[in-house]
Amino acid sequence: WFLSPPEDNVHLFGAGEGATRKEAERHALSEIAERLYVSVSSEFSTSASQSIAGDKSTFESSSRKRITTKSLPIDFVAYSTIQSEEDAGKIYVLVAVDRFAQAEKVGADVKRAMGRVSELDSAFELEKSPLRKAKSLAASIKTLEEIRPKALLKDALEGSGAPLYASVSEMASQRQKRLYETISTISASIKGDAESQRFRDILSTRLSDEGFRLTPEPCLDISCVKFLVTAKSRKTEEDGAVKVKTEYNIEVTDPDGAALTGSYFSSTGASFAGEEEAAGKALEKAREQVYASSLAEILGL
Repeated sequence: WFLSPPEDNVHLFGAGEGATRKEAERHALSEIAERLYVSVSSEFSTSASQSIAGDKSTFESSSRKRITTKSLPIDFVAYSTIQSEEDAGKIYVLVAVDRFAQAEKVGADVKRAMGRVSELDSAFELEKSPLRKAKSLAASIKTLEEIRPKALLKDALEGSGAPLYASVSEMASQRQKRLYETISTISASIKGDAESQRFRDILSTRLSDEGFRLTPEPCLDISCVKFLVTAKSRKTEEDGAVKVKTEYNIEVTDPDGAALTGSYFSSTGASFAGEEEAAGKALEKAREQVYASSLAEILGL
């Protein structure tokens, strides 16, 4: 029974050994937990664009796929030791976990998170500012992404296919599309200190390439946001090479100057030819980071 635990549709079985009964039970539960690894495939939009021809508006987005595999911390709520044996100073146990009681516990966690999603959806409907709407959507998507593994775990415990996981995934996908549709309605002005000028040029081009509407000051419309970019550089020397590290801080505010979101980029360049070339390499790395970031990431969502 220790090497070949039984199987049925009601329990999850695990065997463990230890110097004490408690230690053996802990190892048995760990063995069960290790079998409950959850592999989750997530799709995140990285770009969006909108084109207008006559009275028709076309919205397009592209996406990338990121797959993560994680072992969830599991708090077993209903288990019992159904067999035990002591041999050569060690205790061997067989533990059975009630899979449906465990599924109910996981389901309660999902239900609480879904309540949070409902609150954020309500906030989205009440907001008038597109960026504030986008913040609510981004928080909702984050919450849904966090509970997707638990939804998949609940489905696995119940042995009912993956209806809850499919539902949560569809909700996240719908809000992801709505997020970029909302972002596409935002216009922005960009200003900052003198040191950030070249980075702001990169940022402006990146946003323009995505169909983001840039507007000069004053930026007073409710759909308009202000980007305030500041830069800070630090030079060091190591083994004859000059290193320049530049940090760019982006603060996004509403027309009245109230901070809404923000993002941060940092890059380092090194050169034996001097500070100017090192700074140029750092700027080029910053360009790569900006173009590798989605609009939502640039906006700090």
